[in-house]
Amino acid sequence: MTRVSRLLPTLVVSSIAWATWANAAPAMSGVYHVGSAGLIEFGVQNNEVVGRYRAGGECGFAPDDLVVRGSFDGNVFVGQVTLCQTGSGCPATQSFPMLGFWRGDQMLAQIKFEAGCSSKATDNAQLLFTPATAEDKKLLETTPVAPKKPRSIDDAYREGSKLLSSGDYSRARLQFDFVVNTDSSNWVGWWGLGRTLVGLKEFQMGSEDLERAFRQAPPGANKELLWQASFDLGVAYAQLGKKGPAMKALREAARMMPADQLGAFESEPDLKPIRGERDFQALVASLKKGKKGK
Repeated sequence: MTRVSRLLPTLVVSSIAWATWANAAPAMSGVYHVGSAGLIEFGVQNNEVVGRYRAGGECGFAPDDLVVRGSFDGNVFVGQVTLCQTGSGCPATQSFPMLGFWRGDQMLAQIKFEAGCSSKATDNAQLLFTPATAEDKKLLETTPVAPKKPRSIDDAYREGSKLLSSGDYSRARLQFDFVVNTDSSNWVGWWGLGRTLVGLKEFQMGSEDLERAFRQAPPGANKELLWQASFDLGVAYAQLGKKGPAMKALREAARMMPADQLGAFESEPDLKPIRGERDFQALVASLKKGKKGK
């Protein structure tokens, strides 16, 4: 999955501060020490650089969690990083746009946090990527081995669905990543990946994967999966400030949802951005009226 175009960050970086970091061809592979986020192992997957957590650090990631992804344009790395976060009203874990500059065997990256938010994994909103040291490698030797990849798409889908239902979005993401990387035409893989990304507050990527699931869903696709995807798509668009698409998705979800699930329209906290909108209030009122009439 190449996501470079969707990851372009709106960062203002001083050319003086970064000028000396662009003088060698990047070759990021193997294990790197990434700021205070821990040891991250890098490789290439579907023409994209990906970094998965291995050990140490401040954020308490699970083994094999996807922490970094993106692509190089010359010596510039454009992508995203998932970090733990502190600050009043700030999500505990969130993915951020990241702009990195490569030199030699290191990379210095800048992160943009919302006002009042920060991460103990960074140094003044910067992350330094350096190759693993001998001490780092000792830590890896004492760290439990990451979970094995699923043996089949069916195994991954079953496990991912179970983890999704329990709210373990990080681990569910690994399972659905396996599905779509094995078969990019598998619409339920995109369904699961999109829903886990929404659960992880990665609303832009989640909305795009859910839209892809809808495009690939066959006629007569599972109605339960469709209404779940429609509802999560509405949540994602609400968080992205796209009120029209959010209402379209939520109306579609309401049309298919069983009556015992309709309370989610009032209880879902991530719908707060549109809760005061007249169209949303009218939808909720019509759902209440419909329930009373049954």
